[in-house]
Amino acid sequence: MRTVIFDLDGTLADTSGDLIAAANAVLTKQGCGSQLDFESDRLLAFQGGREMLRMGLERAGRAFEEKWVARTGYDMFIKEYEAALSVHTILYPECEESLAKLAETGWRLGVCTNKPETLARMLLTDLGVMDRFGALIGADTLAVRKPHPEPLWRAITEVGGIRSRALLVGDTDTDFRTARAAQVPIVMTAFGPQREVALSLEPDALIENYSELPEIASRLCASA
Repeated sequence: MRTVIFDLDGTLADTSGDLIAAANAVLTKQGCGSQLDFESDRLLAFQGGREMLRMGLERAGRAFEEKWVARTGYDMFIKEYEAALSVHTILYPECEESLAKLAETGWRLGVCTNKPETLARMLLTDLGVMDRFGALIGADTLAVRKPHPEPLWRAITEVGGIRSRALLVGDTDTDFRTARAAQVPIVMTAFGPQREVALSLEPDALIENYSELPEIASRLCASA
């Protein structure tokens, strides 16, 4: 059974706006104001809540303890994000149509993300595409997370696929390393904030638009 597993943030959807809003809410409560910009900090958003908090505190000229960022600050960030995780977030152009075409032609689909599983499920439900996926593996589903290959392997298994007929769609160096460790092809998106990273890594294929994915996936799995 042919299988496509997707990363979520920066791959299926541009989640940067809501991630930045959550980090700014925490920073504001700490008396720092909104230090992160919705346009210029999109790439920073995909580096995670802790990195956004560190940068915001530095910009505000505030000394901070790493322990606070790693635990208390991050917990505050998660609560803010959970309360408003689909206000600004949108699927990338042609994504929904591509998912539909893949499903209609017999592909099994799943998600493997480093977002906490509960938040990923909530977001995909809000975006109206959760029912497209037969598996969802998040950062806290297993004892390990990407770039360890086990989460990707688990996603493939849970949708009823096999590794030799599967591929990963992602946008970051983490996704690239995950696919290489798992020994499955990697298709990288070239339309998000990680474009330059994707171009530099020499993945098995690049897509400029989701309309290209079904044909590319068929080619890659045909040669598997």
